[in-house]
Amino acid sequence: MKVVHICTNYKGGAGKAAFRMHNALLAANIDSVFMSFGEKPLTDINGNHTILLNPHHTLWTRLVSKIRKKSGWYHPFEKQLRSLRHELEYTMVSLPVKGISLNHIKEIKEADIIHLHAVQNLIDYGRFFKNLKKPLAWTLHDINPIAGMFHLRTDEAHNRLKAGILDEEVRRYKSGILRDLQNAAIVAPSQWLCDEVEKRNVFGSISLYEIPNAVPEIYFRRQDRTRLKQQYKLNQSHTHILYVVSDFADKNKGLDLLINALQSIDTSDICLLLVGSGDRAVFETFRFFDFGYINDDEEMANIYNLADIFVLPSRDENLPNVLLESLACGTPVVSFPVGGMQQYIKNGINGETAEEISGSALAKALTKAVQNIHLFQREAIKRQAHVNFNTEKHAESYINVYKKLQENHHRNP
Repeated sequence: MKVVHICTNYKGGAGKAAFRMHNALLAANIDSVFMSFGEKPLTDINGNHTILLNPHHTLWTRLVSKIRKKSGWYHPFEKQLRSLRHELEYTMVSLPVKGISLNHIKEIKEADIIHLHAVQNLIDYGRFFKNLKKPLAWTLHDINPIAGMFHLRTDEAHNRLKAGILDEEVRRYKSGILRDLQNAAIVAPSQWLCDEVEKRNVFGSISLYEIPNAVPEIYFRRQDRTRLKQQYKLNQSHTHILYVVSDFADKNKGLDLLINALQSIDTSDICLLLVGSGDRAVFETFRFFDFGYINDDEEMANIYNLADIFVLPSRDENLPNVLLESLACGTPVVSFPVGGMQQYIKNGINGETAEEISGSALAKALTKAVQNIHLFQREAIKRQAHVNFNTEKHAESYINVYKKLQENHHRNP
Protein backbone atom coordinates (compact mmCIF):
# COMPACT_ATOMS: atom_id res chain seq x y z
CA MET A 1 0.00 0.00 0.00
CA LYS A 2 1.43 3.37 -1.06
CA VAL A 3 0.14 6.50 0.66
CA VAL A 4 0.97 10.04 -0.44
CA HIS A 5 0.51 12.84 2.10
CA ILE A 6 -0.12 16.30 0.66
CA CYS A 7 0.20 19.36 2.92
CA THR A 8 0.68 23.04 2.15
CA ASN A 9 3.67 23.36 4.47
CA TYR A 10 5.65 21.17 6.82
CA LYS A 11 5.86 24.06 9.28
CA GLY A 12 3.13 24.95 11.74
CA GLY A 13 0.85 22.65 13.67
CA ALA A 14 -0.80 20.92 10.71
CA GLY A 15 2.49 20.28 8.92
CA LYS A 16 4.14 18.91 12.05
CA ALA A 17 1.19 16.60 12.79
CA ALA A 18 1.12 15.39 9.18
CA PHE A 19 4.86 14.67 9.12
CA ARG A 20 4.60 12.77 12.41
CA MET A 21 1.81 10.70 10.87
CA HIS A 22 4.04 9.98 7.87
CA ASN A 23 6.79 8.73 10.19
CA ALA A 24 4.34 6.65 12.23
CA LEU A 25 3.17 4.93 9.04
CA LEU A 26 6.76 4.30 7.94
CA ALA A 27 7.42 2.67 11.32
CA ALA A 28 4.40 0.43 10.62
CA ASN A 29 5.98 -0.61 7.29
CA ILE A 30 3.60 1.42 5.12
CA ASP A 31 5.06 2.90 1.93
CA SER A 32 4.43 6.54 2.80
CA VAL A 33 5.48 9.69 0.92
CA PHE A 34 5.21 13.27 2.20
CA MET A 35 5.06 16.34 -0.05
CA SER A 36 4.58 20.04 0.64
CA PHE A 37 5.80 23.50 -0.16
CA GLY A 38 8.95 24.46 1.72
CA GLU A 39 12.45 25.85 1.58
CA LYS A 40 14.29 22.56 2.03
CA PRO A 41 13.15 18.95 2.41
CA LEU A 42 12.75 17.19 5.74
CA THR A 43 14.36 13.82 6.43
CA ASP A 44 12.05 11.07 7.66
CA ILE A 45 12.86 8.13 9.95
CA ASN A 46 13.97 6.03 6.96
CA GLY A 47 16.49 8.67 5.93
CA ASN A 48 14.50 9.74 2.86
CA HIS A 49 13.80 13.35 1.93
CA THR A 50 10.29 14.72 1.64
CA ILE A 51 9.19 16.04 -1.75
CA LEU A 52 9.12 19.80 -2.17
CA LEU A 53 6.35 21.13 -4.39
CA ASN A 54 7.05 24.06 -6.70
CA PRO A 55 4.13 26.45 -7.24
CA HIS A 56 5.47 27.27 -10.72
CA HIS A 57 6.72 23.82 -11.71
CA THR A 58 4.79 23.41 -14.95
CA LEU A 59 4.69 25.61 -18.04
CA TRP A 60 0.94 26.01 -17.55
CA THR A 61 1.20 27.36 -13.99
CA ARG A 62 3.98 29.75 -15.01
CA LEU A 63 1.93 30.96 -17.97
CA VAL A 64 -1.22 31.46 -15.90
CA SER A 65 0.74 33.34 -13.25
CA LYS A 66 2.20 35.74 -15.84
CA ILE A 67 -1.17 36.34 -17.50
CA ARG A 68 -2.83 37.04 -14.16
CA LYS A 69 -0.17 39.56 -13.19
CA LYS A 70 -0.24 41.39 -16.52
CA SER A 71 -3.99 41.39 -17.12
CA GLY A 72 -5.15 41.71 -13.53
CA TRP A 73 -7.47 38.72 -14.05
CA TYR A 74 -8.62 37.09 -10.86
CA HIS A 75 -11.38 34.71 -9.89
CA PRO A 76 -14.50 36.57 -8.66
CA PHE A 77 -13.86 35.27 -5.13
CA GLU A 78 -10.33 36.69 -5.26
CA LYS A 79 -11.60 40.05 -6.51
CA GLN A 80 -14.14 40.30 -3.71
CA LEU A 81 -11.61 39.32 -1.07
CA ARG A 82 -9.06 41.82 -2.40
CA SER A 83 -11.64 44.60 -2.12
CA LEU A 84 -12.51 43.60 1.46
CA ARG A 85 -9.14 42.58 2.84
CA HIS A 86 -8.22 45.97 4.33
CA GLU A 87 -11.48 45.99 6.33
CA LEU A 88 -11.12 42.51 7.82
CA GLU A 89 -9.29 41.18 10.87
CA TYR A 90 -8.32 37.52 10.81
CA THR A 91 -5.58 35.00 11.46
CA MET A 92 -5.83 33.30 8.07
CA VAL A 93 -8.07 33.21 5.01
CA SER A 94 -7.79 31.03 1.92
CA LEU A 95 -9.85 30.41 -1.18
CA PRO A 96 -10.51 27.05 -2.89
CA VAL A 97 -9.73 28.44 -6.35
CA LYS A 98 -5.95 28.74 -6.02
CA GLY A 99 -3.64 25.78 -6.44
CA ILE A 100 -1.03 23.99 -8.49
CA SER A 101 -1.22 21.01 -10.81
CA LEU A 102 -0.40 17.74 -9.05
CA ASN A 103 -1.49 15.16 -11.62
CA HIS A 104 1.93 15.00 -13.29
CA ILE A 105 3.78 13.98 -10.12
CA LYS A 106 5.06 10.42 -10.32
CA GLU A 107 4.38 9.54 -6.68
CA ILE A 108 0.76 10.67 -6.95
CA LYS A 109 0.25 8.61 -10.09
CA GLU A 110 1.60 5.54 -8.30
CA ALA A 111 -0.28 6.08 -5.02
CA ASP A 112 -2.97 3.73 -3.73
CA ILE A 113 -4.25 6.35 -1.28
CA ILE A 114 -4.14 10.14 -1.51
CA HIS A 115 -4.05 11.68 1.97
CA LEU A 116 -4.77 15.40 2.23
CA HIS A 117 -3.98 17.54 5.26
CA ALA A 118 -4.07 21.35 5.39
CA VAL A 119 -4.07 22.21 1.68
CA GLN A 120 -4.91 25.94 1.54
CA ASN A 121 -3.44 27.60 -1.58
CA LEU A 122 -2.14 24.21 -2.70
CA ILE A 123 -5.11 22.61 -4.43
CA ASP A 124 -7.76 24.16 -6.64
CA TYR A 125 -10.88 22.32 -5.48
CA GLY A 126 -12.54 22.33 -8.89
CA ARG A 127 -9.57 20.92 -10.79
CA PHE A 128 -8.19 18.60 -8.13
CA PHE A 129 -11.34 16.77 -7.08
CA LYS A 130 -12.68 16.57 -10.63
CA ASN A 131 -9.56 14.66 -11.70
CA LEU A 132 -9.28 12.55 -8.54
CA LYS A 133 -9.64 8.85 -9.38
CA LYS A 134 -8.02 7.36 -6.29
CA PRO A 135 -9.29 6.71 -2.75
CA LEU A 136 -9.00 9.81 -0.58
CA ALA A 137 -8.33 10.30 3.13
CA TRP A 138 -8.48 13.85 4.44
CA THR A 139 -7.37 14.84 7.93
CA LEU A 140 -8.90 18.15 8.97
CA HIS A 141 -6.61 20.34 11.07
CA ASP A 142 -9.05 23.25 11.33
CA ILE A 143 -12.54 24.16 10.09
CA ASN A 144 -11.49 25.61 6.73
CA PRO A 145 -12.42 22.62 4.52
CA ILE A 146 -15.94 22.65 6.01
CA ALA A 147 -16.24 26.44 6.20
CA GLY A 148 -15.90 29.29 3.73
CA MET A 149 -12.66 31.22 3.55
CA PHE A 150 -11.81 31.47 7.26
CA HIS A 151 -9.90 28.92 9.34
CA LEU A 152 -11.18 29.88 12.79
CA ARG A 153 -14.70 30.22 14.17
CA THR A 154 -13.69 33.43 15.92
CA ASP A 155 -12.68 34.95 12.57
CA GLU A 156 -15.97 33.84 11.02
CA ALA A 157 -17.93 35.57 13.76
CA HIS A 158 -15.77 38.70 13.89
CA ASN A 159 -15.99 39.34 10.13
CA ARG A 160 -19.56 38.19 9.50
CA LEU A 161 -20.96 41.69 9.05
CA LYS A 162 -18.44 42.71 6.38
CA ALA A 163 -17.61 39.40 4.72
CA GLY A 164 -20.46 37.07 5.64
CA ILE A 165 -21.97 36.98 2.15
CA LEU A 166 -18.66 36.15 0.46
CA ASP A 167 -17.84 33.59 3.14
CA GLU A 168 -21.15 31.81 2.56
CA GLU A 169 -20.66 31.86 -1.23
CA VAL A 170 -17.26 30.20 -0.80
CA ARG A 171 -18.73 27.59 1.54
CA ARG A 172 -21.47 26.73 -0.97
CA TYR A 173 -18.91 26.50 -3.77
CA LYS A 174 -16.87 24.02 -1.73
CA SER A 175 -19.91 22.00 -0.76
CA GLY A 176 -21.03 21.74 -4.38
CA ILE A 177 -17.73 20.04 -5.18
CA LEU A 178 -17.17 18.01 -2.01
CA ARG A 179 -20.64 16.47 -2.01
CA ASP A 180 -19.69 14.58 -5.16
CA LEU A 181 -16.76 12.80 -3.49
CA GLN A 182 -17.26 9.07 -3.66
CA ASN A 183 -14.56 6.87 -2.12
CA ALA A 184 -13.34 9.22 0.60
CA ALA A 185 -12.91 9.34 4.36
CA ILE A 186 -12.76 12.41 6.57
CA VAL A 187 -10.71 12.26 9.77
CA ALA A 188 -10.98 14.76 12.62
CA PRO A 189 -8.49 14.68 15.52
CA SER A 190 -11.09 15.74 18.11
CA GLN A 191 -14.74 15.09 18.90
CA TRP A 192 -15.33 18.84 18.66
CA LEU A 193 -14.21 18.90 15.02
CA CYS A 194 -16.25 15.76 14.26
CA ASP A 195 -19.28 17.61 15.59
CA GLU A 196 -18.44 20.61 13.40
CA VAL A 197 -18.22 18.37 10.31
CA GLU A 198 -21.66 16.93 10.99
CA LYS A 199 -23.20 20.28 11.87
CA ARG A 200 -21.88 22.13 8.83
CA ASN A 201 -22.83 19.27 6.48
CA VAL A 202 -20.46 20.22 3.64
CA PHE A 203 -19.60 16.67 2.61
CA GLY A 204 -22.02 14.10 1.29
CA SER A 205 -22.51 10.67 2.83
CA ILE A 206 -18.85 9.76 3.28
CA SER A 207 -17.20 8.14 6.29
CA LEU A 208 -16.14 10.27 9.25
CA TYR A 209 -13.57 9.10 11.81
CA GLU A 210 -12.13 10.59 14.99
CA ILE A 211 -8.40 9.84 15.29
CA PRO A 212 -6.34 12.08 17.60
CA ASN A 213 -2.91 13.22 16.49
CA ALA A 214 0.13 11.40 17.86
CA VAL A 215 3.17 12.55 19.76
CA PRO A 216 6.55 10.73 19.47
CA GLU A 217 7.36 9.22 22.86
CA ILE A 218 11.04 9.05 21.94
CA TYR A 219 11.20 12.80 22.65
CA PHE A 220 8.15 13.70 24.70
CA ARG A 221 8.48 11.82 27.96
CA ARG A 222 9.16 12.53 31.63
CA GLN A 223 12.67 13.55 32.62
CA ASP A 224 14.59 14.40 35.79
CA ARG A 225 13.21 17.87 36.50
CA THR A 226 15.68 18.69 39.27
CA ARG A 227 18.59 17.99 36.93
CA LEU A 228 17.01 20.04 34.14
CA LYS A 229 16.40 23.04 36.41
CA GLN A 230 20.02 22.92 37.49
CA GLN A 231 21.11 22.64 33.86
CA TYR A 232 19.07 25.71 32.85
CA LYS A 233 19.89 27.52 36.12
CA LEU A 234 16.25 27.95 37.14
CA ASN A 235 15.26 28.70 40.73
CA GLN A 236 13.91 25.46 42.22
CA SER A 237 11.55 27.35 44.54
CA HIS A 238 9.67 29.19 41.78
CA THR A 239 6.52 27.93 40.10
CA HIS A 240 7.32 27.84 36.39
CA ILE A 241 4.47 28.53 33.98
CA LEU A 242 5.17 27.85 30.31
CA TYR A 243 3.70 29.82 27.40
CA VAL A 244 4.46 28.64 23.85
CA VAL A 245 3.42 30.35 20.62
CA SER A 246 5.00 30.76 17.19
CA ASP A 247 4.14 34.45 17.01
CA PHE A 248 3.24 36.56 20.05
CA ALA A 249 1.27 38.87 17.74
CA ASP A 250 -1.23 36.11 16.86
CA LYS A 251 -4.35 37.33 18.65
CA ASN A 252 -5.95 33.90 18.56
CA LYS A 253 -3.24 32.56 20.87
CA GLY A 254 -4.60 34.72 23.70
CA LEU A 255 -1.52 36.60 24.90
CA ASP A 256 -3.72 39.55 25.90
CA LEU A 257 -5.90 37.24 27.99
CA LEU A 258 -2.84 35.71 29.65
CA ILE A 259 -1.42 39.13 30.56
CA ASN A 260 -4.81 40.16 31.92
CA ALA A 261 -4.91 37.00 34.04
CA LEU A 262 -1.35 37.41 35.34
CA GLN A 263 -2.05 41.01 36.37
CA SER A 264 -4.82 39.86 38.68
CA ILE A 265 -3.00 37.04 40.52
CA ASP A 266 -0.05 36.86 42.89
CA THR A 267 3.01 36.28 40.69
CA SER A 268 5.67 36.84 43.36
CA ASP A 269 6.72 33.17 43.24
CA ILE A 270 5.98 32.64 39.54
CA CYS A 271 8.52 32.57 36.73
CA LEU A 272 7.21 32.49 33.17
CA LEU A 273 8.96 30.32 30.61
CA LEU A 274 8.55 31.89 27.15
CA VAL A 275 8.94 30.14 23.80
CA GLY A 276 8.21 31.87 20.50
CA SER A 277 8.84 34.92 18.34
CA GLY A 278 7.73 38.45 19.09
CA ASP A 279 8.01 41.46 21.37
CA ARG A 280 8.65 40.58 25.02
CA ALA A 281 7.82 44.09 26.26
CA VAL A 282 4.43 42.99 27.63
CA PHE A 283 6.24 40.67 30.06
CA GLU A 284 8.53 43.33 31.54
CA THR A 285 6.58 43.54 34.81
CA PHE A 286 6.86 39.77 35.35
CA ARG A 287 9.73 37.43 36.10
CA PHE A 288 10.47 35.35 33.00
CA PHE A 289 13.04 33.12 31.34
CA ASP A 290 13.23 33.58 27.57
CA PHE A 291 14.03 30.56 25.39
CA GLY A 292 13.38 32.37 22.12
CA TYR A 293 12.01 30.46 19.14
CA ILE A 294 12.50 26.69 19.40
CA ASN A 295 12.06 24.27 16.50
CA ASP A 296 13.56 21.14 18.02
CA ASP A 297 11.49 18.39 19.64
CA GLU A 298 14.20 17.33 22.08
CA GLU A 299 14.71 20.89 23.32
CA MET A 300 10.95 21.45 23.61
CA ALA A 301 10.60 18.25 25.64
CA ASN A 302 13.18 19.63 28.08
CA ILE A 303 11.18 22.84 28.43
CA TYR A 304 7.87 21.04 29.03
CA ASN A 305 9.58 19.08 31.79
CA LEU A 306 10.96 22.28 33.33
CA ALA A 307 7.44 23.71 33.57
CA ASP A 308 5.14 23.11 36.51
CA ILE A 309 2.16 24.25 34.42
CA PHE A 310 1.65 24.84 30.71
CA VAL A 311 -0.83 27.62 29.93
CA LEU A 312 -2.65 27.42 26.59
CA PRO A 313 -4.97 30.46 26.35
CA SER A 314 -6.02 30.12 22.69
CA ARG A 315 -9.42 31.49 21.79
CA ASP A 316 -10.01 28.80 19.17
CA GLU A 317 -8.18 25.52 18.51
CA ASN A 318 -8.72 21.99 17.23
CA LEU A 319 -6.25 19.69 18.99
CA PRO A 320 -2.92 21.55 19.12
CA ASN A 321 0.34 19.61 19.17
CA VAL A 322 1.53 21.58 22.20
CA LEU A 323 -1.32 20.16 24.30
CA LEU A 324 -0.31 16.60 23.43
CA GLU A 325 3.39 17.30 23.94
CA SER A 326 2.88 18.86 27.36
CA LEU A 327 0.70 16.01 28.62
CA ALA A 328 3.15 13.43 27.23
CA CYS A 329 5.84 15.03 29.40
CA GLY A 330 3.53 14.86 32.42
CA THR A 331 2.99 18.62 32.60
CA PRO A 332 -0.57 19.74 33.49
CA VAL A 333 -2.31 22.20 31.16
CA VAL A 334 -4.48 25.24 31.91
CA SER A 335 -6.66 26.27 28.99
CA PHE A 336 -10.03 27.49 27.79
CA PRO A 337 -12.95 25.12 27.05
CA VAL A 338 -12.43 25.07 23.28
CA GLY A 339 -11.75 22.34 20.72
CA GLY A 340 -9.92 19.26 21.90
CA MET A 341 -8.85 20.92 25.15
CA GLN A 342 -12.27 20.41 26.69
CA GLN A 343 -12.11 16.76 25.61
CA TYR A 344 -8.70 15.87 27.01
CA ILE A 345 -8.14 18.20 29.98
CA LYS A 346 -9.69 16.79 33.15
CA ASN A 347 -9.92 19.33 35.95
CA GLY A 348 -7.73 18.43 38.90
CA ILE A 349 -6.29 15.41 37.06
CA ASN A 350 -4.13 16.75 34.23
CA GLY A 351 -4.91 20.46 34.33
CA GLU A 352 -7.69 23.00 34.65
CA THR A 353 -10.16 24.37 32.12
CA ALA A 354 -11.36 27.95 32.59
CA GLU A 355 -15.11 28.46 32.82
CA GLU A 356 -15.17 30.89 29.89
CA ILE A 357 -12.87 32.71 27.49
CA SER A 358 -11.80 35.70 29.58
CA GLY A 359 -8.80 36.93 31.50
CA SER A 360 -10.62 36.66 34.82
CA ALA A 361 -11.67 33.06 34.18
CA LEU A 362 -8.12 32.17 33.15
CA ALA A 363 -6.78 33.81 36.33
CA LYS A 364 -9.14 31.68 38.40
CA ALA A 365 -8.06 28.47 36.64
CA LEU A 366 -4.36 29.35 36.92
CA THR A 367 -4.70 30.15 40.62
CA LYS A 368 -6.43 26.84 41.27
CA ALA A 369 -3.76 24.92 39.35
CA VAL A 370 -0.91 26.66 41.19
CA GLN A 371 -2.51 26.11 44.60
CA ASN A 372 -3.09 22.41 43.86
CA ILE A 373 0.13 21.80 41.95
CA HIS A 374 1.21 19.08 44.39
CA LEU A 375 -1.93 17.08 43.54
CA PHE A 376 -1.07 16.61 39.86
CA GLN A 377 0.46 13.17 39.34
CA ARG A 378 2.88 13.76 36.48
CA GLU A 379 3.55 10.07 35.90
CA ALA A 380 -0.18 9.35 35.61
CA ILE A 381 -0.61 12.32 33.25
CA LYS A 382 2.19 10.99 31.05
CA ARG A 383 0.81 7.44 31.01
CA GLN A 384 -2.67 8.57 29.96
CA ALA A 385 -1.23 10.82 27.25
CA HIS A 386 0.74 7.92 25.82
CA VAL A 387 -2.45 5.86 25.76
CA ASN A 388 -4.41 8.63 24.00
CA PHE A 389 -1.71 9.82 21.58
CA ASN A 390 0.35 6.69 20.95
CA THR A 391 2.07 6.65 17.53
CA GLU A 392 1.54 2.91 16.99
CA LYS A 393 -2.19 3.12 17.71
CA HIS A 394 -2.33 6.26 15.57
CA ALA A 395 -0.80 4.44 12.59
CA GLU A 396 -3.00 1.38 13.10
CA SER A 397 -6.15 3.53 13.08
CA TYR A 398 -5.18 5.17 9.80
CA ILE A 399 -4.19 1.85 8.22
CA ASN A 400 -7.69 0.55 9.00
CA VAL A 401 -9.17 3.61 7.27
CA TYR A 402 -6.94 3.02 4.23
CA LYS A 403 -7.94 -0.65 4.04
CA LYS A 404 -11.63 0.23 4.03
CA LEU A 405 -11.04 2.76 1.27
CA GLN A 406 -9.15 0.17 -0.78
CA GLU A 407 -11.91 -2.40 -0.31
CA ASN A 408 -14.50 0.12 -1.52
CA HIS A 409 -12.29 1.02 -4.47
CA HIS A 410 -11.96 -2.63 -5.52
CA ARG A 411 -15.72 -3.13 -5.28
CA ASN A 412 -16.48 0.08 -7.17
CA PRO A 413 -13.44 0.88 -9.34
